[in-house]
Amino acid sequence: MKPDEFEKQLEQQPMRPVPPAWREQILFTARQAAASAEGAKTDLGDASGRTWLEALKARLLLLLWPAPKAWAGLAAVWLAIAVLNFSTPDPAGRSVSYLNSSQVRLALKEQQQALAEIVGENQPSASNQPQPVTPGPRSETHAHRAAV
Repeated sequence: MKPDEFEKQLEQQPMRPVPPAWREQILFTARQAAASAEGAKTDLGDASGRTWLEALKARLLLLLWPAPKAWAGLAAVWLAIAVLNFSTPDPAGRSVSYLNSSQVRLALKEQQQALAEIVGENQPSASNQPQPVTPGPRSETHAHRAAV
């Protein structure tokens, strides 16, 4: 079939209306494209009275439009995770009753000593400090001095 014949055949066919779902999708996409073009001009609103919240809503709709049910499901999963996370007790906040009292006392004593050393109130005693080691003469040093 030649292009001219095809065009003539198309001209003879009656025009069918666009299905309503298609029409809504086409109009929605056109509105989103217009909104993103306007949103690129300003972020805090424009002269037509559009607020930043409406601009944010338009951008989110444009982002989420391909699969809004999938995004809603993902948001529900994250919300469930957050609720479960905050509703379970914190393992770090558990009681230390499983430790015996001597371990707790020792840990507290070490912590107090470390804090005192940091603050400088309690200098470690001489028995706790290592004795400074004075280096002995090195043979290389004596040989070098003798040669000079």
